[in-house]
Amino acid sequence: MKWAGTGFRYDDGGWIFVHVEGEPYPRGRQYGELVAPELARYLEKLATLQDKADPEKVWPRGLQSWAVWKEGEVASKGFLGAERLDVKVAAEGS
Repeated sequence: MKWAGTGFRYDDGGWIFVHVEGEPYPRGRQYGELVAPELARYLEKLATLQDKADPEKVWPRGLQSWAVWKEGEVASKGFLGAERLDVKVAAEGS
């Protein structure tokens, strides 16, 4: 079982079970952390469908951060500008 805050994930028989709880932002954050490897693989496939010769051209900044996501790190490492969203959401909450 993998935990992210109060959320968790486990795999069973080829299925991924994800449980998140709390306010909307923490739930989204938990979900992103728990399914990051699957999200990265999905985006990689979408990029390849768009441009088989050079998939990195589709989302250059996002693809640079995929290695971080595939290792299970959190969005704050800069995936698709997530660090800017964190600052914006924090500012809105105050």
